[in-house]
Amino acid sequence: MMAALAAMIMNAHTVEQKVFDNTYITLKGGVTALMHPGCNGYENLGHTFEAATSLEAGKWITPHWGMSIVGTNGWTNGSKVGLFQDEYTVNYVTVGAMAKYRIIANDRWNFVGLTGPMWIHGFKKDAPDHNNMGVKFGLEANYNINSKFGLQVAPELNYNFQPSNGNQPYFDARNAWYGLMLGITYKMGNEFVTCDYKYTQADVDALNAEINALRSRTPETVERIVEKTVVKNIADEYVVFFDKNRSILSSDAKKILDGITGTVTIQGHASEEGTYARNEILSKERATVVADYLKARGVKVLGAEGMGATGSRVAIIKIQ
Repeated sequence: MMAALAAMIMNAHTVEQKVFDNTYITLKGGVTALMHPGCNGYENLGHTFEAATSLEAGKWITPHWGMSIVGTNGWTNGSKVGLFQDEYTVNYVTVGAMAKYRIIANDRWNFVGLTGPMWIHGFKKDAPDHNNMGVKFGLEANYNINSKFGLQVAPELNYNFQPSNGNQPYFDARNAWYGLMLGITYKMGNEFVTCDYKYTQADVDALNAEINALRSRTPETVERIVEKTVVKNIADEYVVFFDKNRSILSSDAKKILDGITGTVTIQGHASEEGTYARNEILSKERATVVADYLKARGVKVLGAEGMGATGSRVAIIKIQ
């Protein structure tokens, strides 16, 4: 008992409560721009600004950890100066696998950090398309409108690991870009988040009082209570057993019945084997054979009834 009470106090901060959905899709749109446009000799940052759209599918595996797959399109801004700006409508495409960690959460807001690798495909008109690996870092601020829909603001930073002359990956700040995405989320499953409940001082005082009361009880007191309960149960009720599909008293059963005096009621029981009708008859026969034996010894029998198929091949004698 004391261990259970102690466990309640220790686990007071890990109660879980169903709040929102854990499987979701998010549609986002926003703008991206190179991190250091001057490194490429661009006239100004405006040459590298472009629109982007994104589709994400994800799932929260625990209240704090989740994962998602996200695909993003970069739409050309019409400039011929800048990374991949070669008159294609779609400038680049990325596909990434993100690991997510929920930092803060409540009924309306949750803030999530994310990172993961991504494949980058950049379109070139007069040269082979670029295929590179990169990594994304981001922070999401999610506002839950209701149990199905939410709004999202997500600043992000993307690194492109371009191959060098030796085909070894390296980071080049000219091929890093940041973005600001706005999205709407549709949630499909059930999600569980941690609900931090803390006991009040009154709760703690009540638990301590119960623990102290248990400690003050001596072993002798507990032993007397157990002994009294066992004796009462033995004195009030006797059980005799029968062989399968039989209603004949064994020698062991007769020894038990020989020790019974006073006034009794009897219930006969049958196992679940056999038909319903057979078990009804068999349970009645077992009650009757016990009643006849006790009556012959001078025991007063107030009633003997068959209980049908209860799962046990016994007769129960209750002292009145």
